Amino acid sequence: MFRNRDLVKIFLLSIFSRYKRGKATRAEQKLVEKFFDQVEAKAHNRPTSDLSKIKSQMKKEIDRQLAGKQTVKYPFRRIFMPAAAILLIFLTFSTMVNWRGWFDDHSFAAGKKTQNGPTLTVGNLQYANLLDSVPKEARYLALNEEKVLDLSAMQSAHAEDSLIITNPTKTAFAVLLSDGTIARLASGARIAYQWNEASPVRKLRMEGKVSFDVAKMERLGRNIPFFVETAIQQVAVLGTVFTVDANSRAEHSVHLHEGSVRLSHHTSHDQVLLRPGQTGFVAADNPRIYVASAGANKQKLMAWRKQQFYFDDQPLRDVMTELSEWYGKDIVVQKSVQNLPITGIISRYKQLEDILDIIQMTNTITYYEKKGVIYVGLK
Repeated sequence: MFRNRDLVKIFLLSIFSRYKRGKATRAEQKLVEKFFDQVEAKAHNRPTSDLSKIKSQMKKEIDRQLAGKQTVKYPFRRIFMPAAAILLIFLTFSTMVNWRGWFDDHSFAAGKKTQNGPTLTVGNLQYANLLDSVPKEARYLALNEEKVLDLSAMQSAHAEDSLIITNPTKTAFAVLLSDGTIARLASGARIAYQWNEASPVRKLRMEGKVSFDVAKMERLGRNIPFFVETAIQQVAVLGTVFTVDANSRAEHSVHLHEGSVRLSHHTSHDQVLLRPGQTGFVAADNPRIYVASAGANKQKLMAWRKQQFYFDDQPLRDVMTELSEWYGKDIVVQKSVQNLPITGIISRYKQLEDILDIIQMTNTITYYEKKGVIYVGLK
């Protein structure tokens, strides 16, 4: 198990090492300065000469640690540890992304919400409470004992306008679109869809939670793809059944029931192909998509949400494969240590070497880099 004190040690040393070499980022420079400011704040009752001595000793100790020498005890230890904690807190917050909602910049007009029933907006036309009455071009159908509002004729009559459906009720509401796709809107969900027979693609925007039964379409022997967009992800499908949950502004998910979908991140453009039974998770502040299979370890998902690696007795080869994929670096693991079990939770640092140092410190392995390839073997 990785020890917290070892994690803090490597974390601090890597920052001070970059600061000493003049390679620290502006944010890291500010944090190191904040570190010393906090030391001064903790020592405000000490004489000026004593404070200068403390800062001098601290800098010497940092240089000693960077040179790999043994740590010695100092009278300012009680000051150093609270300051280190403050530094870690500030660094954590500095890496968070201040994300603005996609719908703030890519909003679409919606009909006035009402608690009486779902609403529909088509161009300048607005229809309230679709449970009581529907436009003349629309009608209710019973499909497999499910009540579905058929909007296909209405969409054909308003080919240049988006159909915007909002469901403020507490029950799901199903609609049939002009391409044969069925969308089931959960409570509070909203969709905007526009498509005509001349369009090369089908595209729908949504918020909330919506399940789809997408109809397969072809033109001249080529499939017409169906795209579902939320604030932070895009789902590309050819003919499948899936559910998109975009209730949270920070994290969205897609669960695939049948067929296949390609999930992509709006910001990082990371892509994954989901198989039936899998769920893909996309976060605004995480560049990678997390894929969980049925019955997957929930701790691993929680770690992904916190931008951490989670290893629970995983073979070293699997750990290195995950690190290689995340950092885009080739890693070769010797056979003698491939099955070495690794357990721990580690933050996804910007530098791969920080992760490897922690693993090396707590296990009987070592590593070196040669011509851009990292080799891991027995210590």
